[in-house]
Amino acid sequence: MNNYLKINEGFITNSKMNSFKFCPTLFDLKYNQKIVPESRSDALIFGSAFDQFIQDDEKIMNEKYNVVKIRFDPKKKIKKIGSTMSEIEQEIREIEKIKKSKKGDIKKIETRNLKLQKLKEEKIMYQKNTGKEQLTETQADKLVNCLNEFHRQPLFDFDSKQTQISVEINYKGHKLKGTMDEFYPDRQLISDIKTAASIEGLDRKWIDGYTALEKYKNQLSFYQFLVEIKFDILCGGRLQVVTKEDPARSSFYMADKMSLLDNRQNILNTLENMMSTIELGIYSSSDNREKCLKCPAYGVCDYAKQKEYILI
Repeated sequence: MNNYLKINEGFITNSKMNSFKFCPTLFDLKYNQKIVPESRSDALIFGSAFDQFIQDDEKIMNEKYNVVKIRFDPKKKIKKIGSTMSEIEQEIREIEKIKKSKKGDIKKIETRNLKLQKLKEEKIMYQKNTGKEQLTETQADKLVNCLNEFHRQPLFDFDSKQTQISVEINYKGHKLKGTMDEFYPDRQLISDIKTAASIEGLDRKWIDGYTALEKYKNQLSFYQFLVEIKFDILCGGRLQVVTKEDPARSSFYMADKMSLLDNRQNILNTLENMMSTIELGIYSSSDNREKCLKCPAYGVCDYAKQKEYILI
């Protein structure tokens, strides 16, 4: 189980609500049955790194991330050897067994010795990266560029003491949770930081009919709801966006208290539908084939198979 699933086990979060809105069956396969792994796309890895990097760049970079030329995945075959990490370890055991027995063709043993050295190098590389997220050198450079752009912005007023604030509430028998990038109770402000490919792309429609900005506003509305229930504070919202372009660009958006409050019914409608579905345990599927084709559950979802036939 990855870290996001582990720390949010049993909670309804904004991400889970987005999966449910996209398709209830996806939510079931992803969070109940755990058949579909939580996505770790380049965009998500970069965004998560920036959230932490912005708090303490040097400490975070050294303690939580390794900068590598090429990402190493222990579950994938290593190109130059053609084996996974588990296969490498098995091969190491076999080679060492032959060496100890001193039996067999000397040339073959020498060849195996050379292979053993390569395998050990790969194992060291694997062990070095275990427990740390890997960033490519290109991503690391972009992180620095993005941070420099935020520091240049006159509206940027980041306070590391107010970051990554988790708020949990009980709502109609269900546990809800939200982790905000910034929360300032005295200013009645919730702030979220996002990375994007471009500023212009924020207004493009996604496959489920929303733009990125609309999705982000829904997220702020969800956080506003949690904070009001928990602390009896009605907050406005701020969205800070920095692009991964070269040079990086940034843009700041504000949503006042009433704007987020007006948007709340959208959140509550999804929440009520989601809670009812969880209680019943019956998850409907999307009837949109385009969604199915882009869904992370495609290939393991029975409903997707039914939509593979195109009527003529």
